Amino acid sequence: MQVPIEVRARGNRAVEIYEGCIQRGESVLLAEMLALQQAPRGMTDDVFFAGIGTLADQFGGGDGANQLEALVARSKAAGHTPGYNDYYVAGLAEFPGDPKAFVPRTGGRAHVKQVLEEKGWSTLDGSAVSVKGREPEADPFTPVESSPKKNRRNK
Repeated sequence: MQVPIEVRARGNRAVEIYEGCIQRGESVLLAEMLALQQAPRGMTDDVFFAGIGTLADQFGGGDGANQLEALVARSKAAGHTPGYNDYYVAGLAEFPGDPKAFVPRTGGRAHVKQVLEEKGWSTLDGSAVSVKGREPEADPFTPVESSPKKNRRNK
């Protein structure tokens, strides 16, 4: 059973409460709320972006300005001009500067959810963005026909 880090940080008693709730069939979110003894926070875009700065903050210092300039140039070449308040998430990018990797402050969670759904990726229960993975397009265990082997001696 995977116990959230926040619960483990509260100590053994919180872990016991969490595990007991899960064993009784409670949802993961309710178990976490009871173990932490606090109501859940509402998840808004403001909460989602809490503690995350702007692109300038993200790429500040060192060679960051040059990296940001290169990413923005590639994004513009792909037809998208990132906003000053956007946040760049490299894990969402197909290539450096991919417009989909620039998460806007307005509708940020919806943007991330849309990109994850397009990729067919899922998220863990309790994540800021909730996405269920899709089924594979083909059975990964289907045998693949190999090309017939040629007899090299009879050429």
